[in-house]
Amino acid sequence: MARSSRSRRSASSSEARRPQDPAVNGAPLHAPGAPTPRMFQRPEIIAAIIGAVTALAIAIIPAILQDKSKSDQRATAASTTPSVATSSMPSAVGTENPLNINAHTLADRCSDRWLVSALPHQIPAPGNDVDGLGKWAKSANGAAADMQRVTLTIDGKSQTEAWITQIRAVVVGSRSEPSDGTVISIGCGEAVSYRLVEANLDYDPPKMTPRVRLSGDNAEGVNVTPIEYPLKVSATEAESFLVESVVSRFDVHYRIAVDWEIQGRMGTTIVGDSTNDNKPFRVSAGSRATRVCTWNEDGILIATQSSKCALN
Repeated sequence: MARSSRSRRSASSSEARRPQDPAVNGAPLHAPGAPTPRMFQRPEIIAAIIGAVTALAIAIIPAILQDKSKSDQRATAASTTPSVATSSMPSAVGTENPLNINAHTLADRCSDRWLVSALPHQIPAPGNDVDGLGKWAKSANGAAADMQRVTLTIDGKSQTEAWITQIRAVVVGSRSEPSDGTVISIGCGEAVSYRLVEANLDYDPPKMTPRVRLSGDNAEGVNVTPIEYPLKVSATEAESFLVESVVSRFDVHYRIAVDWEIQGRMGTTIVGDSTNDNKPFRVSAGSRATRVCTWNEDGILIATQSSKCALN
C-alpha cells in the first residue's frame, strides 16, 4: 500500500512540473496530448524573433515612406506640366526630333468659308480686297467653317533617311457646340486636283483617310497617287501634301501629329500653325449658322448663294 501511495504522489508531482499549453484566444496552439513544441519552451528564441521583425520594420518603413513621397512629387510635377498637345511649341515625344515640319493653313479665297458671330451689317464688305475677308474673319475670332486645309512640308535634319509612319490630327481640349452665327465666303474659281489626308474631326479619335480630289483636265501633271505610309524624307528629300480637316457637328481645336522612325528609333512630333505662333488649328461646323453671306470676286453680294444677309 505504501508503494502505491508513492506512485500516485510521483505521478501528481510529474503533472505539476509539466508546462501548460500556451493558447491564443483560449485555443491551444498544438493538439491536446501532443508534446509541447520546443520553441515555446525557449523564451529567448521568441524574443529574438520579435527583435528581428522590429528591426526589419524600422529599416523598411522609412524607405517606403520616402519612395511614396518621391512618387507624390513626380505626380505633382506631372500635373503642372503642359501636355504636348497644348504646348505652344513643336514637341517631340519619345526621343530627339529628327524632322523639320512646317504646317500652316492654306489660304484660298475661292474655297475658304468662315463662321463668325458678327451680324451681316457688322461684316465689312470685301469690295476689291477679296483676300482681306479671311484676314478680317481671323481678326474677328472667326473659325474655318466645315473644312480647313493645312499644308504640311516635312524633311529631315540630316542626310540620314527618316520614315513618316503616320499623320494624325490630335484634338486639343474638348469638342464644343458650333456657333449659330454667320458663314461668309467668296464664290469663285475652279476645282483643282490634289492628294490629301482627310481628318474627320467628328470621330474620337479623328479618322484619318488618304484621298484624292480629281477635277477633269486639272489632273494633268499633278501627283494624284494616294498617300501610302511609310514616306521617306531626309535633308535632301522632302514631302509636301495637304491635311484636309472636316467637321459637321463640333467646334474643334486641333494639332497635327507626325509619327516617325529613324535608325530603329521611333517618336512623334506634334505641331500647330507655324504662321500663328504655333497655336492649334481651329475649324467649326457651319450647320447651325442662321445667316450666309457670299460675295463674288468683285466684292458684290451673290443673292442666290446668300441667306438672311441683310447688310443694312
